[in-house]
Amino acid sequence: LDWSAIPRAEMGEYRASGLPRWLTIPAFPTAVTEFCQKAEQPDVTAAELGRIIERDNGLTFELLRQVNSSAYGLRQKASTAQRAISVLGFHRSKLILLNAAAHLALKSTGLAGFDQAAFSTANIQRGLFAQAVAKSLGADEDVAFTGGMLCDCLLPALAANQAEFYQRLRQNASRSENSAPYYERQQFEFCHASAAAQICLGWKFPDDLICTILLHHAPLQKLVELGLNGTAAVAVRISAYLPDWFGQEPGGLDSLLQVAKHFPRFDLERAASEVDEATASMVGQWDPGCGISALLQQQTAAAAV
Repeated sequence: LDWSAIPRAEMGEYRASGLPRWLTIPAFPTAVTEFCQKAEQPDVTAAELGRIIERDNGLTFELLRQVNSSAYGLRQKASTAQRAISVLGFHRSKLILLNAAAHLALKSTGLAGFDQAAFSTANIQRGLFAQAVAKSLGADEDVAFTGGMLCDCLLPALAANQAEFYQRLRQNASRSENSAPYYERQQFEFCHASAAAQICLGWKFPDDLICTILLHHAPLQKLVELGLNGTAAVAVRISAYLPDWFGQEPGGLDSLLQVAKHFPRFDLERAASEVDEATASMVGQWDPGCGISALLQQQTAAAAV
């Protein structure tokens, strides 16, 4: 599978002119760029990579937060970036750093009423859910998790610049017939998925990760036609049916229930329960009523009435 051909066929080469002039794109952290380049060298060590990341306190904190989470069950907590990279491995460390750096670079607090905590929790849920779907498909779980976490990273910045449009989008979500990208294209001639993918292409993100971002609202049939069936891109697309603060996918839970019927190896109820448990361990304050299990139960009960 030629991952690099897909984003370029859909978007062309990176073009800053293809992004809206009112959207300021910050420079990507040099520590992560250097880490990614160095990690490709066959003789590189965790110590060398650790020294690169330790120049940036925020990135070091994120690596340590991830490796010291309950998911890894370390008896002795990692205290250095080198130790974290040794435990996580180069591939997973790179994806964690790309995710953290992108969210930090594109973070915006300029939208009135924006619930950053709810947005962050939705990202975590989506990433964990994409990971669960990827596991059932035999796809790259780390790329799926990172793609699920990253695919909406540009939305806060877009909404801060176009507050009226996104507030209207959110308010009308329950009555909308189409997903958010449909209305974004009508308004801007681009959508957050293509814009984020364009930025990540310019930042030289891995091609498979760019594809998960670019296609996370695309019809599943299109992913099949592109030869992506059974990949992380499908897992992230399915995870995008989950509810979020912006209300991007009207009828998303219904779609998720329907899609799950076509994946016999994927146990939706079990995955929802596991994602809820993992989310609770990663989020400080957690309302079980916002969990995927509770939302699916509500949706099923409403459909039965």
